[in-house]
Amino acid sequence: MPLGQIDNTKISVSFRGEEIIPEESGYLGQLESKNQHRPDILALVVTVSDESYHGFMVDGQKNVSPSRDLNQKSLTPGIKVFRQKMPIKFLSHLAVWHTEYAENNLRLLKLELDGSFCVWEIAIISQDGCFFLTKQRTYESRCYRDESGQLVCPDFEKWPQLVHFLKTLVESPESLEAVESWSPKPGIDGSDLEPGTARVIWWNCAQGLGAIAAPEGAARVHWTELPIGDELAYLSKGQLVSYSCFKPPESTCGRSTSFQREAVAVTPLGV
Repeated sequence: MPLGQIDNTKISVSFRGEEIIPEESGYLGQLESKNQHRPDILALVVTVSDESYHGFMVDGQKNVSPSRDLNQKSLTPGIKVFRQKMPIKFLSHLAVWHTEYAENNLRLLKLELDGSFCVWEIAIISQDGCFFLTKQRTYESRCYRDESGQLVCPDFEKWPQLVHFLKTLVESPESLEAVESWSPKPGIDGSDLEPGTARVIWWNCAQGLGAIAAPEGAARVHWTELPIGDELAYLSKGQLVSYSCFKPPESTCGRSTSFQREAVAVTPLGV
């Protein structure tokens, strides 16, 4: 299945009450609703046998809300169960069904005792009417304490909602490492590359887009600009790619973007 495996988890997908078994590639099939004017629902259930995992959801404004543990009152200790309903909607201008960000994913945060953490994003995405289950490790970082003993996370200063969520999970922030030991991670640069080539800065499967570092600067990449075959179209961080040109970025699902350029005809190199 694309982009990695999550330890101690079991994931199931159902449509109209029937479980769908994904192929090794994550492919779920081409799902069709009975009514184009009324969304059908996919159900994603994640069972976790590790108490260091915490489920949460993020809306289009980056607000974070914890997912309810359906097994919280069970007699089975150490098991958490999270469920997310994902509507599939009909795109009339393309005549295909699809899932829409940010309703198409559930996130798991694995928090260690030393304050280090990683975030997994489990999503059901659609490309040209084909649906895929993806499991992507999107973030990894660490919490620190400031001079007053409060939890801080310098890597996510621009996402205070996530930092607040972390504060609700860390019971003893005073035991964390001092923030003075933090140093920023080096970024991915493309200034040393030839025109027409770039490095992938990041890719997000749930959103269906990412960013590349080209000699001209950063540019957004949408999945529709990648080679589309029988499997999921995506890029990997640090990967070298080629592109034909840039165009002004278009809005995606009504969301604006800060990117000044969008890459056209992007192809992974060495593949």
